[in-house]
Amino acid sequence: MKSKMRKAVVWLLTLMMVSGCATGCGKKTGSVSTEETEINVRVLRVGFGDEYFNKLKEGFETLYAKEGYKINIVSSDSTTSSSTVIDELLLGESNGIDLYITEGVTVDTLVQSSKDAGIDMVAADLSDVYESKAIRANGKEEDVAIKEKVEDEYLAAFTYDGSQYMFPVHKIPTGLVVNQKLLSEYGLEIPKTTDELIHCFETISAKSESTGVYPHVWAGYNAISYWRFLEDVWFAQYSGVENYNKFLSMEYSENASEGWKVYEDQGLLESLRVTETLLDLDYAPAKTISMDHTTAQHKFMSGEAAFMVNGAWLQNEMSSDYDVEEFEFEMIGTPVVSALGKKLGLDGKGGTDAKKCDAVLSQVVGLVDENKSTDEIISAVASTNGVTLTAEQVEAVSAARGIYFDKSANESVIVNAYSKKLDVIKLFLRYMASDDGCQIIFENSLTASAIAPTEEFNVENQSTFIRSVNALSAKDNAHMINRESTGLRYKAGVAFFSSTFEKRIASSRGTLHAEDIVKEELEYIQKIWPERVKALTN
Repeated sequence: MKSKMRKAVVWLLTLMMVSGCATGCGKKTGSVSTEETEINVRVLRVGFGDEYFNKLKEGFETLYAKEGYKINIVSSDSTTSSSTVIDELLLGESNGIDLYITEGVTVDTLVQSSKDAGIDMVAADLSDVYESKAIRANGKEEDVAIKEKVEDEYLAAFTYDGSQYMFPVHKIPTGLVVNQKLLSEYGLEIPKTTDELIHCFETISAKSESTGVYPHVWAGYNAISYWRFLEDVWFAQYSGVENYNKFLSMEYSENASEGWKVYEDQGLLESLRVTETLLDLDYAPAKTISMDHTTAQHKFMSGEAAFMVNGAWLQNEMSSDYDVEEFEFEMIGTPVVSALGKKLGLDGKGGTDAKKCDAVLSQVVGLVDENKSTDEIISAVASTNGVTLTAEQVEAVSAARGIYFDKSANESVIVNAYSKKLDVIKLFLRYMASDDGCQIIFENSLTASAIAPTEEFNVENQSTFIRSVNALSAKDNAHMINRESTGLRYKAGVAFFSSTFEKRIASSRGTLHAEDIVKEELEYIQKIWPERVKALTN
């Protein structure tokens, strides 16, 4: 009885909230429509704006003008939280919203929220959409199923028990953005390794007091999650994507009780060591810890910093204030963690000469970027550095270089499972997934659709930044990672870290180290894991 009563209260309160927000919260463009041919949508308008969705709406309505299908944007704002989306979905048949463009909602959250409320899955099963073919603006179907256009990582992130409950929107590479012009003024080149990155920081910082220019700027504690765009890549570079994914899921082996051992991975420590160095507050402008992301971006764009950790949305957010072509900035491949050079023994002496390891690592990374063959790289390194590498060593560096953190799985389309307009909604998703839909997304949000077009778009007229963003995911060795993973971690209710360690390290001013954090996390997980696993098996 309590469960049913609690559910009824949630439904009633959320229904009141939905009704109120339809007329008075944020930027609203309509009220909920009761027409069976009209899809009611909430759009979360963040880094990529909403113009791309407005254009998708126009194209879809034109295509299905005869049928009278329309899209009614109930709200388009930056304030609709992921928890609001979940609460509204829990309304079931009482929810007037048919489709959401949102972020921060995972399949695991949808499943668990549904179970906690004692109701069926709140999001519609979209598996049949993935199995179908996209519909172009001329009404004709494409030749391949939509699932063939979607990367496996997205499908995995959106899948539960063999079915897909979410649909991707943008491809969102993230990483390190650099002001090339500013870097060249210091006689520095784009860093290929983390030791070279740290050298850039030290060189620029040595003159910051007189120049007012700092190595980097970051959005302080307001956007601390940006650091994962680098941290996770360094982890995966050192330990490999497979072991990184084991850390995400805590599936260390087939024996669930061993899950805690993922925290013993050396890649975690090596990643946090680099992060610790970069979080030195002397490397950033004063009061960086209290900045929001917009203020930090302004400082980067105005030339107050050479580097910034950011994402594909940067230009779209800042284009109204800056002519981006006046700034020679680009998103670069994440510098390869220098510890990998020692691990692979690139000095030819078992990794005992750290400086030589990094020199060889840097050379290999550069040659990989130039698309040189393995044999060509081996020959060049032998000629320049006197070290004979194996094909396995070169391939390990190439794999590491191609890894980038993609935030796409954090943004998605979610459909109300109880909507009476599922047939119309699925037609819209098939149109959105077409090459025409991909083109609309690309042209109006300045980043690619997460659904790969069957024909490549011409990006020659795009800015340096946009070309660099799209190049990250287009390389032959490209491999995206993200934190949207299912597995024992989620089921056991264990967060990646027990505290926001980046904030603690920065605040400590050099008294808290990566080794301390890893030791704390290992002790914590060893303590709680047995009970969490026991609860899973009961």
